[in-house]
Parts: sequence; structure tokens; C-alpha cells
Amino acid sequence: MDRSFEPFLVKTDHVPRWIPLCRDSPIFGSYLSGIVAAEGCILLYDNHGHTDTALTITLKKRTLLEDLSSAIGGRIYEVERASRLVVYGKAAAKLMGNLTTHHEEKIRKAGLVMDHLGQPWPDVKPLWQALVRKIRTEVVEYRERARLGYIQKHGSIHPKDEALTEAK
Repeated sequence: MDRSFEPFLVKTDHVPRWIPLCRDSPIFGSYLSGIVAAEGCILLYDNHGHTDTALTITLKKRTLLEDLSSAIGGRIYEVERASRLVVYGKAAAKLMGNLTTHHEEKIRKAGLVMDHLGQPWPDVKPLWQALVRKIRTEVVEYRERARLGYIQKHGSIHPKDEALTEAK
């Protein structure tokens, strides 16, 4: 890769200095969208009978989450071997509406959130569960196609697949 891309490849414990810590900045929005696509999770849940949402980002870099939190709000929790920034409710929905991710799972989940936030949970729960099941099924199918493609190309299973088979 050309050396001009180096500033984008360096992993840091903080938001890079050239990215403004301002939720209204398009540069920050693109940065946040990339982090959400890679390390984020969009949740829908029952909040006293109504549909509510949360947006989470889980990383081993707490200081990076603190930087993000200063721009978007939310709370940071310690989880097993990592930290998690969680933004709840309308603030999370607003962030989801501004994401520019191309990650299909995140797009589909955010769409369902935006269409059903605040509606009665019993009406929305089956839609959410169906979407989650569909995504899981698609992931399993994709993995199997990739496994078969590898076998077709290389004539054998991947060494890591062999290790998993032997461990069972």
C-alpha cells in the first residue's frame, strides 16, 4: 500500500488528533461509522413494555472509548477482558440514523430500530428475533461457502479447521 495511507493504518489508544471530537463533524461520523461496523452492536430490547435500543462498542482500548464518549455520550462499563461504551435510547437511535456504514447487518438492525422504537415490545419482539435468526443463518451459510471454496481451491480443509475437527 502507498505510504500516504500510513496515518489511516496506525492503531492508537485514542481517536487520532486529525479527527475532530465533534458528533456533527462528517469526518468524526465516518470514523465512528467504521468503529461501529467493526466493533459495534445494535440492540433492541423491552423497556417496560416498549421497544428501546442501545448502541454498544466493545474494545480493549478504554481510552479510545473515553474519547468517543466525550463526543457522543454514553456510559463505559468493564466487561470480560475489555471495556464497553453503551449509548441508550433516543441518543442511540439518533447516532444510528447518522451512521454511514456499509455493514449490512448493522444497516438492517438500525432500520428495524428506526421503524419501531417506542412501539409495544410484544409487537416488535418477533420481528427482531426473526431478523437476528436470519442474520445468524446467513453467517453460517457464508462460512460454509467460504470453507467449501477454500477446499475447492486448495484441495483440503484449512489448517485451523483441522485443529477444530481434532479438538472435538
